Amino acid sequence: MEDIIVFGTGFIGKKCICLLCDFGFNVTHIYDNNPDLWGKTFNNIQICNPKNIKGTEKIFICTTFCDEIEQQLIDEGINKSCIYKFENDMYLFKYIIENISNYTKQNILIDLPSGLILGGVEEWSFETAKRLNALSNNVKLIVPESDKNIKIDLDCIYINNKLSSKSQIDEIINKLPKEPFTIVCNLFNPVFQAACFYKKHINHNIKIIKVIHNDYDIYYKISAQMQEYIDYCLVISNKIRNRLIEENFPKSKMKILPWEIKTPKTYVRTIRGKDLPLRLGYAGRIEPIQKRMDLFLQLLAALKKSDINYKVELAGDGVYLSEMQKYVSNENLDDKVKFLGKLPREQINDFWSNQDIMISCSAFEGHSISQCEGMANGAVGIVTDVSGAADDIEHGINGFLIDNDDNIIANMIKYIYYLDNNREILFKMSQKSWQTIKRKYNTKSIELLWNEILK
Repeated sequence: MEDIIVFGTGFIGKKCICLLCDFGFNVTHIYDNNPDLWGKTFNNIQICNPKNIKGTEKIFICTTFCDEIEQQLIDEGINKSCIYKFENDMYLFKYIIENISNYTKQNILIDLPSGLILGGVEEWSFETAKRLNALSNNVKLIVPESDKNIKIDLDCIYINNKLSSKSQIDEIINKLPKEPFTIVCNLFNPVFQAACFYKKHINHNIKIIKVIHNDYDIYYKISAQMQEYIDYCLVISNKIRNRLIEENFPKSKMKILPWEIKTPKTYVRTIRGKDLPLRLGYAGRIEPIQKRMDLFLQLLAALKKSDINYKVELAGDGVYLSEMQKYVSNENLDDKVKFLGKLPREQINDFWSNQDIMISCSAFEGHSISQCEGMANGAVGIVTDVSGAADDIEHGINGFLIDNDDNIIANMIKYIYYLDNNREILFKMSQKSWQTIKRKYNTKSIELLWNEILK
């Protein structure tokens, strides 16, 4: 939905703000002439000083004093074509009726085979479910029966994932809606199998959306084999898309899945002098297999031998955490390396805004959300060239891509040295990182994708 500014927080203003948000319009700011309200929030949206109104977003005046406020805004340089006046909520409701799209409720199921854990796939699924619900759909998650006691603010269908294959597929089919639906499958598993069986033998009028979150060869082969049942395959990097094409999966059924990355509206960093430590950050699972945190230990050893003035912060948890903590303690690096644990989502932006460089030694990825979040906040990536990395990082322009070979650590140290000794270049690359994510990842691109898929 379009971005909207609302002027007014009186009775009419509050009703209008709630209406707009309920129908999926994006209210970005609220303005009011009362200075006592500035800095406070309504409906989790900040109330601001009207002197600060900028940009070309639509401005909805929601008050009985529409003409006076309109003239005030025009005097402040706002184009009259951006101003809309609503003296009561019924006028606004007429606007909503005429401008809302895709209001027909659709039944959407999202499969979470690993349950209600807090992994990357699950976080994406939760956010997608909430977004689609906000667009007036009826969304349910399919989760294992063992998670029945976990509280979540989304509707769920619970299945017994300990049954034999035929019994499990029968149970899933019996729990699927009788009316047409769209099902989003995160894995090739019994839920996907049941959906294909249902589409073939029970109701052709359903849509199966397969999401490929990771760069596994077997995923491409299965997708090609089952292409007649898949309506769309959502992929998270160009590398994954190209591999599907190699397996002759139809291009017309493929869509690049955009993230929504919360990017600061303005770039706020300054050049940090050489007298200040270079800040290196990592956020993600602390494990040796996919994330290769054993290589991160080698990087710490190389940093210790170097003359670089540095600080390292790691946000995350995992099976390799105790091994890393033991190494840091034994090497007397406690003043250099800090373990912050798994951070709440709302603290991730602050974490990355305090890092100069983002490090990743991953052996494989789909398309790292952590990479995008780091870049969104100005951290310059020095990362292995896995799936999705080159979609955002242009080598030598806004970060550095490291070949997955025996020289990973040597090359990382080389680029860390380079940025440490060239702080102005670090600053410019940081700006370009922020600009890249701000340009590419936003709410509108996600809504356009789902509107096309669900139409």
